[in-house]
Amino acid sequence: MKITFPQMELTFEKGGLYPITEKPSSSAGIGKEPSAYESWWVLDEAVGTGSWGRIELRPGFDLFISDFRVKEPSVYHIKSPQPGFGFGFWLSGETFGAGDHSPGQLYNARGTAPLLFNPSEQSGLIREERNSHRRSIILALEPDMLHFLLRGMLDNLPREYRMFVDGLTPGIFDSNSIMTTAMYRIVDELYHCPFEGPARRLFLESKALELIALRLDQAVALDREKQKNHDLCPEDVERIRFAARQLCTDLIHPPSLFQLSAAAGMSHAKLTTGFKQVFTATPFEYLRQMRLNQAKMLLETRQSNVTESAYAVGYNSLSSFARAFRLQYGYNPHECVGKKSRS
Repeated sequence: MKITFPQMELTFEKGGLYPITEKPSSSAGIGKEPSAYESWWVLDEAVGTGSWGRIELRPGFDLFISDFRVKEPSVYHIKSPQPGFGFGFWLSGETFGAGDHSPGQLYNARGTAPLLFNPSEQSGLIREERNSHRRSIILALEPDMLHFLLRGMLDNLPREYRMFVDGLTPGIFDSNSIMTTAMYRIVDELYHCPFEGPARRLFLESKALELIALRLDQAVALDREKQKNHDLCPEDVERIRFAARQLCTDLIHPPSLFQLSAAAGMSHAKLTTGFKQVFTATPFEYLRQMRLNQAKMLLETRQSNVTESAYAVGYNSLSSFARAFRLQYGYNPHECVGKKSRS
């Protein structure tokens, strides 16, 4: 099955997505009734359950929302006929990708915020892991649109990013970090848009622009941090991403810093510094965010109550869990119980 957009073309190896005329009631996708600028699809039952949607905020500026679970590892091919920018925000799921001109494997998991620039026609593939429940927001912009939004300010972008944008460095630019509390708050507002009609589109665009501003500000801060340290080589980045996956394998009994360092083949000091460069967080700040993100999902889907969710992700103290949750998301754990099912 093939789906074509101005920015890209998707081809599924098996099964795929079926178009629907309105957002399915079982989806958590951006509240209220959809507009004429929206397209929605549901997953083939043989592949999994859930939905995927595209909302055109303005020409050259699209919002993609995913909320689906695959039964088996699923692969789809992606082809981008023109340059483009991508700002991603992963609430859950585990996604691997590879492109013709990508220096290594692209990896996105819950709590990550990938920033990509595709400078020319590219093709590659994306793989969703078995039983992966992907909930993600992706903002796709054509270069002219981002240049319009940032007119006069492009020189303030990180140097590495500017070199890709200016065509001085070949291949795909890929930078990943972890989502901040402010990003979680805005993504939550996108999923629960309170408006219909013209106000709906304006609201979604305003929140999308807020996310772009936060992610670019984070990229600038990360670039400043890099200037203070030696840049990591691609092999080091892969080791750090491997360590991040190891941390998430067992949220209740995670490895110690020294065990993690040994598994990644790096000193604990280099691993900590590398985590800050790749994810803008130390290993255990990253672990805390992954724990809280998993707990939030359990609460929203009513799989566990507050006490069960805290213990399920490794917290032995409810007060510590509630305090960390409130700092991360801006509200108490009990306030998001069943939130997804109510949307």
